[in-house]
Amino acid sequence: MKRILLALALLAVSLPSAAAWQLDNQRSSLYFVSIKKNDVAEINHFSHLAGEYHKGRAKLSIDLSSVETGIDIRDKRVRQHLFEVNRFATANVTMEVPEQRVAELTAGNSLTLDAHATLSLHGTEKKLPTTLEVTRLADGSLMVANFRPVIVNAGDFDLAQGVKRLREIAGLPSISPAVPVQFTLFFTKE
Repeated sequence: MKRILLALALLAVSLPSAAAWQLDNQRSSLYFVSIKKNDVAEINHFSHLAGEYHKGRAKLSIDLSSVETGIDIRDKRVRQHLFEVNRFATANVTMEVPEQRVAELTAGNSLTLDAHATLSLHGTEKKLPTTLEVTRLADGSLMVANFRPVIVNAGDFDLAQGVKRLREIAGLPSISPAVPVQFTLFFTKE
C-alpha cells in the first residue's frame, strides 16, 4: 500500500496541476507589419492581450481596440474601418501545445512544435500553420512564441473592404492585404 501511495505522489508531482497558466500581458507581445506604397513597411502592435494555457491548449484574446500603429488618427481609422471594433471587439487564437511535453520541460529548455493556430477574426475562423517554440524559464513561467512569422491575409477574414477603405482615406496607391505576424506570449501559474 505504501508503494502505491508513493507512486501516486510521484505521479502527482510530475504532472502539471489542474490550474491554468495565465497570460502576462506586460511581458507578452503581438506585432504585425503593414506594407503601404509597395515598399514602406511599418511595425504595429496590440497593447492589450489576455489568455491562458490549460490542458494542452493555449488561448489568446486580442483587444482589437488596443491596436497601436504609432499615429493616433491611423489607430482610430484601423479600429473603425478595418477591424470594425463596434461589431468585432476581439480576435481569438487557440493553439494546441501538448501538456505532457510542456510538463517535461526543465528551466532553460525549449521544444519546437509544428502547429496550427486557429484565428477567429472579424466573424471568420481559419487555421494558420505555424511553428512554435515553447520554453520553460528560470522563474517558472512558460514562453510560447512563433518560430517564424504567421502570414494573415485580409481577404481570408472579410477585411479586404476595410483595407481598401483605409487606402482610399489615406490616398495611398497600395496597402498590402497580407501581413506577417510575430508573437511572444508569457504564461505564469497563479
